[in-house]
Amino acid sequence: MLSKLSLGLGAILTAALFSAHLPAAAQEFKLRFATSVANTQEASFKEMEAFAQRVKERCKGRIELQLFPAEQLGAQKKVNEMISSGANIMNMTDYGQMGQFVPDAGVLAGNTWMRSSTSGCWHSSSRPCAFSPCSTPWMPISR
Repeated sequence: MLSKLSLGLGAILTAALFSAHLPAAAQEFKLRFATSVANTQEASFKEMEAFAQRVKERCKGRIELQLFPAEQLGAQKKVNEMISSGANIMNMTDYGQMGQFVPDAGVLAGNTWMRSSTSGCWHSSSRPCAFSPCSTPWMPISR
């Protein structure tokens, strides 16, 4: 009786050891990819679509990115909070929103300033010639 029990336990243990070395069946994952972009014809959304297609091709269909434009999953701040809590979501967000997690990242959302070498005018990423020439570079031009 004891030898039958030992043989049975040995068989179970052997099966367990060999099954540990067998590759697991490929799992499929669906990952939600959110954005605040509402216009699905906009370049950034088209790039999201192309990225999702490349991921699907390279992963042989095991990973599928589901795109959610126009804040369908919620406002950017809320989606970022869901992600930080472990939600299975990606979000195309701006640097200003990242400032809630890394305060110094918020400064990246500001304007980019550069001085023209020809006119001496200060140029902003949001206003082409927003300030007067060299003599008073920080004085706004009145309109």
